Amino acid sequence: QAQTPEVLVSMLLALLGFILGALLVLILYGPLRSTLRRLLCFQVDTNPRAWDVAQRQHEAVIDLHERHQSAVVRTASDVVWVRGAAARQVLSGARGVFCECQWDVKGRVAAVSNLVQPMYYHTLFNMVGSEWKARRKLVSNMFSVRPGTVRLLLGACASLRAQLAATLTDAAQVLDLTDVVHESMQAMMFALCAGNRFTMTPEHVAVHRKLVVHFVKRYSTVAGAGDNQQIRADDLAVMESALDIGREAVAHVRARLAAGESGDQLGLLGALLAPRGDGASCAVDDREAAETFVNFVIAGAESPAAALGRTLAEVAARPQMQERMRLELLGEVPSWFLSVGGGAAAPAEPDEQSAPLEQLIAWMRNLPYSTAVFREGLRRYSPATVVRRMAHEDTTLDGEPIAAGTQMCVCIAAAHADQAEWPDASAFQPERFLSTDGSKLSALPVGYLPFSRGPRACPGAALTYAISQLLTTLLLNHYRLESTTESGFAGQRVAKFVTWHSGGTPVRCTPRQ
Repeated sequence: QAQTPEVLVSMLLALLGFILGALLVLILYGPLRSTLRRLLCFQVDTNPRAWDVAQRQHEAVIDLHERHQSAVVRTASDVVWVRGAAARQVLSGARGVFCECQWDVKGRVAAVSNLVQPMYYHTLFNMVGSEWKARRKLVSNMFSVRPGTVRLLLGACASLRAQLAATLTDAAQVLDLTDVVHESMQAMMFALCAGNRFTMTPEHVAVHRKLVVHFVKRYSTVAGAGDNQQIRADDLAVMESALDIGREAVAHVRARLAAGESGDQLGLLGALLAPRGDGASCAVDDREAAETFVNFVIAGAESPAAALGRTLAEVAARPQMQERMRLELLGEVPSWFLSVGGGAAAPAEPDEQSAPLEQLIAWMRNLPYSTAVFREGLRRYSPATVVRRMAHEDTTLDGEPIAAGTQMCVCIAAAHADQAEWPDASAFQPERFLSTDGSKLSALPVGYLPFSRGPRACPGAALTYAISQLLTTLLLNHYRLESTTESGFAGQRVAKFVTWHSGGTPVRCTPRQ
């Protein structure tokens, strides 16, 4: 029987409504939603080789989350990227399901984004289990802001003060602030690792500069990404030259210990190598100690330097922010600190229990606005590239089934660009971290992850803020900072051990009266 046009239209509308309703059920229902999402999302990243390149770029991971409107996104290479609450769950090792990835020491690592780890694999930084816990306990004091650690930092501050004094002229000049703070932080890491008597020399600086330049070039080369993921002979040669410095530091510390010096005065290596109370030595051989030294210097100097350089560039572009920081930093700083390394004007080197060090620590703990600026710099220019964890049993995350052995990746920059957790995320706004009246720091938001989270989080957070405070105080005491577009400083943002502007961070520095 023939149907009227009105009936046919009604039937078509009913069929369309049924189809739309079925799709809605599939999208909203957990397991089926995950299946549909994967079918839709997997079609984008069909070229693993292209993805190998893209995953090194923070912007690509941010775009990945935005395109799929999801905190959990699986790629064609079966790597799962997470952010938001899912990232915090993964990083905290929720329910014991997620653990740190162990590197394949033979170099067969998929999507390597930190070539140091598989080359220097038997250190505190990538051990697991009881071995890691024992070493972490030995060196825990080295990561806290206490008189002993601050005393080790003062030598590097004296070097920076002398460097700034030597460069002062009547005219303004353009300095690469990332380079300035990078070298100062390297000197601080030397002291924190092996004590103030192990001084960083120009030869040491040259070796580490060669290492930085080498890996900037490696990671800024887009072509041949598959080759970039493999450890090459030239990578090993560069790292071996850095390891020679580590061996030199180990020999220095062992000699000082043999001469009766306390391990507390010899930094991290002193804590690892000093005899224990029962007369036995900790089971750390020279190779492990030397590799630990190199890892510590790289991690402790590059990450803070990359972030602080970009933070100071933001400060240079905002005169009011800079003046507020300067007044806060210099308003209550102990006057002797500004004279460190200044000959007769400086006090005798304070011992660990002296009042001057306690005074300096008290000052560092009462800098709310400057600390908020450093926090925002670490959010906006988070130096860490990718933090990895491994699912060691089947589970689900945000409704997505995760099989045992799946590699979970958190791009910290992508987490910090999540508009759901950071409104106006691309803006530089230190006020995010201050109370309503701006007089004190607010509690850290749960989405703040520059040092990762959980038991394997970076232990150096407190030291990073302390070092940033000390270096910035010296810089702002000597210079007024201004933005510049000087030629020859066109920065290229590459993902190395950390995100790095290979062209530097140029800032015009005008000497203060």
